[in-house]
Amino acid sequence: MGPRENPQQMFNLIENKITKNLKMILDQAKNKKIQPREAAMQIASKRVQKAMERKIMS
Repeated sequence: MGPRENPQQMFNLIENKITKNLKMILDQAKNKKIQPREAAMQIASKRVQKAMERKIMS
């Protein structure tokens, strides 16, 4: 039974991803002494850039 068939598993998966990403944002904001919004934008930009590079390479 995969996550799609079990709503509780899906909820846990999403909760874990949100928690991991929020921690990453807050850690980066603290380390760089910037606002969490700016840290989130930097992380998002890096992810988009990596995705575009993978797309170009394939």
